[in-house]
Amino acid sequence: MTLGATLPAVVSKGTLQEALFVNNLYLPVSLWSIIELITQIRTSIFQDQEVRIGARHDMDQIVKVPALYETNSTFEEYDYIVYDAIQKFNQHQDLMKLFSSVAEYLWDFDTQTIKRGTNFTKWRKNFKETTSIENYIEENKVKIASMIEANKKSYDYSLFHTELKRVLDTIEEEDSSKEESKKIFKKSKKGNNVSNDIQLFINSHFSRNTKFDEWRPRVVSYTFENDLKENLRINIDLINLNDNKMRYDVWVLVPTK
Repeated sequence: MTLGATLPAVVSKGTLQEALFVNNLYLPVSLWSIIELITQIRTSIFQDQEVRIGARHDMDQIVKVPALYETNSTFEEYDYIVYDAIQKFNQHQDLMKLFSSVAEYLWDFDTQTIKRGTNFTKWRKNFKETTSIENYIEENKVKIASMIEANKKSYDYSLFHTELKRVLDTIEEEDSSKEESKKIFKKSKKGNNVSNDIQLFINSHFSRNTKFDEWRPRVVSYTFENDLKENLRINIDLINLNDNKMRYDVWVLVPTK
């Protein structure tokens, strides 16, 4: 038996969620809630069941993307790591691998204490008792720490956590990015298909900003969010040809205001 669901952190066009969202009656849950749900299912409810949670980019027209937002509506520093970890879990179904991808940003293994960054702290305030995330890390911290150290030694880990973040930050911060996305936004408002424009936009920025050419970015989908109409959010499928053709699924924000 497989337990499956669309990602509750997404609002898809034409759904009841969208109708409630555009009228300020619904807010998507945090990606931390998704990991909390996965952890509860795999540790106490249906331990042996396959769990798949995610939106279909080829079927769903996304109105609001799954993300960890800062107060200024930009993505939190490690948003793409958490999002990608959930997408990867759909493939490998290994809870330990999921936590080895995100626990480094939640748990200080030197002081043996939970790191409560801004976004996680805000989410954690909704719970009076210890969360399943915290319990799982506490119970498996030795194994998780070992997996994190093993990941750090891999070439792929270094590329993903340094180069990718740097490129995404550059795209978000560059004035040229904002100007280009303004033009794309205006073109789309006139009813034109801007898929090729966005693919060229991503290709040019990755080729200009990366120090290597092993990444092959492909735009999966894009959206101009309803709550921030001039902010372009693009979903990118990345292939790293240098490390067993590893694939990564990330979102990038290009603010135009």
